[in-house]
Amino acid sequence: MSLVVESRAALSPGRRPGVDAQRPAEAEYDFLLGRHVNAATLSHACVLADRWGVHPHQALVANGWLTEDDYYRAWLKRRDSLQGASHGAGRHTSRQGKSAVSDL
Repeated sequence: MSLVVESRAALSPGRRPGVDAQRPAEAEYDFLLGRHVNAATLSHACVLADRWGVHPHQALVANGWLTEDDYYRAWLKRRDSLQGASHGAGRHTSRQGKSAVSDL
């Protein structure tokens, strides 16, 4: 049972809840898939988030489907992996084993 109550006041006139913003939001939160939530739960959270005017992770936490700690750990892990990938671009190792930035 969910302790969160949907509010009709959160709906914008002329907007179709959960339809317009659902796909982009799901793609942004794909780092939660598998270990933390399944695809159906994420999709449902995106629909609720759109209706309530909040972010999908807030809907996941509000409904007890994800803890705040798990969300922030997963987000930090994703951020660190993306930063690590971007810092490695344009680098090569010299003969002495030292990393050097290429002039590309």
